Amino acid sequence: MYSQIKRIFFSMKNSFIFRLWPFVRPYQKYVFSGFVLMCLSTLVSLIAPYLTIGLMNNVLVPLQNQHSVEPTLIYYYLMAFLVTAILTWLLSWAKTYVLAIGSEYITKHLRTFTFNHILSLSLDFYNYRRTGDLINRIGQDTDRLNVFMATSLLNFIQDVVMFFMILGFIFSLHIQLGICTLLPVPIIFSLVLGLKNKLSFCFEQCNRVWSQVTNHLTEVISGIRLVKCFAQEQKEILNFENINQRNLKMNNYMNKIWSFFSPTNTFITDLGVLLIWAIGIKMLWQHSINLGVLTGYIAYSTKLYSRIESISYFFEEYQKSCIFMKRIYELLDRKSKLLETIHPIQLEHIEGRVDIKDLDFFYDDKQVLHRINLSIKAGEKIGLVGLSGAGKTSLMNLICRFYDPTAGGIFLDNINIKDFALHDYRNFLGIVLQESFLFYGTIAQNIAYANPHATEQEIIQAAKLANAHEFILQQPLGYDTLIQERGNSLSGGEKQRIAIARTVLSNPKILLLDEPTSALDVITEDAIQNALNQLMKDRTTIVISHRLSSLQSFDRLVVIEKGKIVEVGCHDELMLNQSYYYNFYQLHKNLHQEQLS
Repeated sequence: MYSQIKRIFFSMKNSFIFRLWPFVRPYQKYVFSGFVLMCLSTLVSLIAPYLTIGLMNNVLVPLQNQHSVEPTLIYYYLMAFLVTAILTWLLSWAKTYVLAIGSEYITKHLRTFTFNHILSLSLDFYNYRRTGDLINRIGQDTDRLNVFMATSLLNFIQDVVMFFMILGFIFSLHIQLGICTLLPVPIIFSLVLGLKNKLSFCFEQCNRVWSQVTNHLTEVISGIRLVKCFAQEQKEILNFENINQRNLKMNNYMNKIWSFFSPTNTFITDLGVLLIWAIGIKMLWQHSINLGVLTGYIAYSTKLYSRIESISYFFEEYQKSCIFMKRIYELLDRKSKLLETIHPIQLEHIEGRVDIKDLDFFYDDKQVLHRINLSIKAGEKIGLVGLSGAGKTSLMNLICRFYDPTAGGIFLDNINIKDFALHDYRNFLGIVLQESFLFYGTIAQNIAYANPHATEQEIIQAAKLANAHEFILQQPLGYDTLIQERGNSLSGGEKQRIAIARTVLSNPKILLLDEPTSALDVITEDAIQNALNQLMKDRTTIVISHRLSSLQSFDRLVVIEKGKIVEVGCHDELMLNQSYYYNFYQLHKNLHQEQLS
């Protein structure tokens, strides 16, 4: 048993409780103050059973034997009980309040740090993570840790302190009874150690299944339009019922184990109290102790056993919290694949020249780009052309530095983009994607997202350049109109123009457009294209588009096939070559004619 306790101690030493110290350190004054108040409140709460001994021997027994007792002595004991109760209440309130505030600060620090950390991770991290799982870890798991620290851990420390204080009182009253009191303790802790691994497995499985429940909820609610479009409500209800059934099964298995432990624990402590009564009555019969000592001893023993029960229950909460903290530290231990340079180059202004040299890129052990070499002059407009899966978006992602190339490099004004601070480099870029994401908030707030300090006039001017000003004024509250989640209250073209206005306001030197008009109708596309033409003026522009008509006026078109650049030139030159671009253009033209017919 000693080796098991030693193993648990060292496992706890390396557990999250010690890893939490960096988050606890700034608020250690709360922890220290709370610990002092806890010790004081515990000590004061143990005075009452000691007073019971004197009350029994000096007041109750004499009164029962019809002996006279001084009334002042009765008032003394009653007043002492009252003062003890008031002091215990005040100290317990102060302790609970101080430690609750401290745990809230610690949890806030942990939650903020975790959120900041996952935002610093590269996009590859998010490719394999489900939104519901991340939300659970940052929100629900940290909140559960807060409850653990504010209640379970606090109670555990108090129980341990009280346990040793009670032992001191017990052995000071009677050594033989003290030894008898400790007899159930090894049995209870052996039971706890025996169930430890089973409980740990149960909590981990329950948490995993619960994550599946929340992930399913998140995905179905996010994709509710698709669910209703294909009338798949019953299918999703059945899927949820199956996941929920697994959750029920795991919880029932855990409850089966815990329902055995809890009453067994109580039964063992009851036997301990019964043993003390039996030995105490024998000693009382032999006149080796008096009634007051036995009564006080029983009171202390009852408190001791209740502390032992509470300590044993702590291991349940501890195992749960280990799972929560493990999930959080799985995030915190992840490192971004985009390494920041120690001494970044700082430039306030750039020309906008982009050079891509000998670039290779592997994604999940699959080579996506092969020996890409391309020089783009400042202010030049470049179109990336190719079939789906050719590598156009991968190249765009590398220019944005969402990923780093496996070999070769990308240079901005002859400076490797890795030599810039990531934040500074991306401030030079403006990005408009095929599907524009809008946050819950006003139209003005969404436009100003890239430049939170923009004035109202600057927001309006950006909207005008994006051909968005007129439709915004038609909204109920104009620029103060609230956009619902993901912009569901706006049409695709309206969302796209707000996204363009957002990019205009950021005033980028390099503009990156990934299929900005592919999902729009012809009339809306014309309006968007006019807005994009305004945006592209005097900016280095790189555009991915399958609508070749929008690229014909560009300075150069770069044709990519199977991860390689196979042709570079303007529209007229490439058509004269009658090679890759020519075939691609003819295919696009024929498809367009078929759609019109």
